[in-house]
This record gives sequence, C-alpha cells and structure tokens, in this order.
Amino acid sequence: MTGNVLMAAAEGAQGAPVLIPGSAAQYGLGARDPLSESAPTTAVSHYGAMKCVLETAALSPPLKGGVRVIWTRSFNHLGPGQGPSAPVANWARQLAEAERMGSGTLLTGRLDVLRDFLDVRDVADAYLQLVGSDAEGAINVCSGTGTRLRELVQELIQLSSARVSVELDPALERSVDPPAVVGDPRKLRQAIRWAPRIDLQSSLRDVLADWRSRVAAA
Repeated sequence: MTGNVLMAAAEGAQGAPVLIPGSAAQYGLGARDPLSESAPTTAVSHYGAMKCVLETAALSPPLKGGVRVIWTRSFNHLGPGQGPSAPVANWARQLAEAERMGSGTLLTGRLDVLRDFLDVRDVADAYLQLVGSDAEGAINVCSGTGTRLRELVQELIQLSSARVSVELDPALERSVDPPAVVGDPRKLRQAIRWAPRIDLQSSLRDVLADWRSRVAAA
C-alpha cells in the first residue's frame, strides 16, 4: 500500500510530500536519555520491526522515486476517540463504567515505565506543519518529556467520581516492556515552529469525557 502511494505521487503529483507515520517502537528498549533520530533502531516487537522495515523501504531512493518522504517516528498518543486497546483509553473506559456502577476495579499493566505522550490533536498539527515544510526523512514527533504510567492513572482517578481500586492484571503485561522511551524533539522543532498546545491533564479530561459519553450510549 505504501509503495503504491509513493508510486502514484511520483507519477501524478510531482513535488507533493508523502508523510508516513512510524513509531517509537522502532527504538526497541529505549534509553535513559531522550532518543534522537540517530539512536539505534533495534525493535523488540513485531510492530516495531515492521515499522523499521517499512521506513528503510520508504526512504530508499530507488523505491521512493524522487518523492519527498517524511517518516515520523511518532511516540505515544492519547486523546478523545482513541480505542480501548490503548492504555489511557482503556483506563478511561473502566473508570466511566465504574462511575456508572458506583465503584469498581481498575485493571492495568505495569505502571512504572516512562513514556512520552502527546495529545493526538497536537500530533495532527505537527503532521500538517511537516507536510507544509521542507522537512524530509526520519523525524521524531514527541514532547521530549517522560511521564510514568502511574502518574496518568492517578490523574485519571482524581478526575473521576468513581471509587476504584487499582490492580495489576498479568494479562495486560507485555513480555518485553522497555523501562523508558522518551523522544528528543529538537529536529522536529528545527523543521517547524511547533509546540504542544494541549497539556496532559486536559487530554486526560477529554479522554474521560469521551468514554463517559460512549458508556452512556452503550
């Protein structure tokens, strides 16, 4: 599919950029310090490995056919509309259900890991600005700030009216869960005049409101 898009752009839209979202999963086990685009991409998951292979192909001159390709190594997203397979959306769903029932148990995976979160609306703004810029190649889309998952859970609980207990669910634990994956956004900010507009608390509030609406409508 990506190859077809690049071929079509090369043949019928000369000069048009193509932005392809990659993933922080490409950085594998991560590192203690923020990860720049020069950091090794040694994925430890199937998803990350597939993104690495696709990036290599999409940025290869013979395959991209002269198209300006922007490959975003995008870090964790959150925001309204996100499906329950994502941790924050899953917790918000559980809390919305607990509010309806009066109380409940919030099941989570590991909460001690450090991740780099952006609201999906800020991510979309970054993508649009990148397409309108002269940027090319691999670029991190990230905040540069690490947040432990435990902090997000605690903030969501404070925003909720439900009485819940938090329990670790082994089924939600990953076989390989990097301790810290935080990006370095310097290349992004050199390419475009961009900074996140939506703080984490506002994102969490919007995610919870979204799931309250979904649960009420179910």
